Amino acid sequence: MISVERALNSIRGKSVEEVREFARKRILGTDIASFGSGHSTEPSEDVVIQLLGNPELDAEKREAVVEGWMDVYREVREWLDDFDYVEDIKKWKDVVVNLCRVVDIAETPEFKKYVKRLITELLDEESCPGELLGAAVKAYMAYAQDEKSIRFWEDEILANKDVAAYGFNALLDIDAGHPRIEKKLCELWRLQLEENWPVNTAFLLRRAARVRDETALIYRVLQELKKDDSLWEKIEEELKQPWSQQWFKKLAELEQPRHKAVHKKEREKEITGESKAYLDLGVELEDIESIGPSFDKFYFKGIMHIDISDIYKYSSLKRTVKDSSYRTKVKLKHFQKIPEEIEHASKVG
Repeated sequence: MISVERALNSIRGKSVEEVREFARKRILGTDIASFGSGHSTEPSEDVVIQLLGNPELDAEKREAVVEGWMDVYREVREWLDDFDYVEDIKKWKDVVVNLCRVVDIAETPEFKKYVKRLITELLDEESCPGELLGAAVKAYMAYAQDEKSIRFWEDEILANKDVAAYGFNALLDIDAGHPRIEKKLCELWRLQLEENWPVNTAFLLRRAARVRDETALIYRVLQELKKDDSLWEKIEEELKQPWSQQWFKKLAELEQPRHKAVHKKEREKEITGESKAYLDLGVELEDIESIGPSFDKFYFKGIMHIDISDIYKYSSLKRTVKDSSYRTKVKLKHFQKIPEEIEHASKVG
């Protein structure tokens, strides 16, 4: 990008009409003279961007620059209205990109409604290259950052494979904490992997977590996607980058406690079914006042499996929980066939 001083020097001594034509030619790319590096590779529209963003520019000359942009906009619209516009796409592609880049960087308020109209027209053209639509949508993102714009981003942009990523980022900028963000991420993963949409959902997921400052978002989305085995296989193949590989390790750590709990439950069922030597003892603890003033009442219920050979340990347990400081009573319930020695043991102490 050239400096503000060089941009001002480029129009020094020019009349208002000359400034307008100058801006028009720079956006069209017919005037590519360099004002900065001395090389022709300098983007021709850079000087227009700097002029529009300079608060010291004379009001009349600034208006001339705006009119120069409008002249190009009208030419682009006339081209799109042509029945055979596709035949000249190669000629106009760079012009549209230049036109939109000026808006994207300068964020000039005068251009808001015109960019929206351009997007609408490009969406109506089935054979329109995604590059043109992408340039227009990117330019419009500077303006549509409020709740009123949500429907546009969801229904028009997020639903189009060529600009879906822009639509998601716009929704993220409007309300990063909204539940729709997780839902859209899951949808984009499916569309990317099952319908070959050109989006990088892993990158969008990482950006969403960073914007929300919520790493847990990543693992909630991955756990939801993992419910679909066929889709999950493709996701594992997709996440080969060093920064995404660590997600699998963390995901496994998060799921480990749940797996242990399931194993424990299954083992309890197995032990209960293996032998009648294991019994279920229901223990109820009531009115535990010694815990503290914030716990006037406390109720605890536990299930224990005790081997017959260890049943005499129960008498010790009973004496412990009957400590007077807890004012607790113990109830035994749900016994199966109780041998005489066990029945005797339950009365001891």
